[in-house]
Formats: sequence, C-alpha cells, structure tokens
Amino acid sequence: MKKILCIDIGNTNVVLGISSCNKEDFNFKHFRITTNHFTTIDEVSLSLHTVLNYFEVDKTDISSIVISSVVPEVDIQYRYCLL
Repeated sequence: MKKILCIDIGNTNVVLGISSCNKEDFNFKHFRITTNHFTTIDEVSLSLHTVLNYFEVDKTDISSIVISSVVPEVDIQYRYCLL
C-alpha cells in the first residue's frame, strides 16, 4: 500500500510522519527528533532510514513526500537527501 512521507521541520523538532494514501485506512505514525541546525545529508539520510525501519515501511512504498519547514538551512539537507 502506498504511503506519504510527511516532514515538518521546526526550530526545535523535526517530525517525520508516515500516512496511508487510502482515506478509508487513514493511519498516521510519527516520530520526533531534535532539530540540528548543523546536520549533514548523511545524518538526515540515517534518520529517515531509521524511522522507516522503525515503522516497518519499505522506501519503495513511499509515493509522495511533503515538507513543511521554517528552517531553510535544514530544509536543504532534507531535500538533497530525498533526491
């Protein structure tokens, strides 16, 4: 089943969420990590893979990604990581 990866980058926390694309089977799981303004692409990649593994979601099941950010310097790291 296809999933949506939601990323909310705030000044204090980054919330990574996984949601089902199916409205009848809406299930939202989320994981909160501390925002690091000096994070690297490698650290972001590791965090994303860890969260996907934690929720037992295969990255091929992700059909869409939504990013909301108020921290542009961290936003860039997530964008490059997801390319």
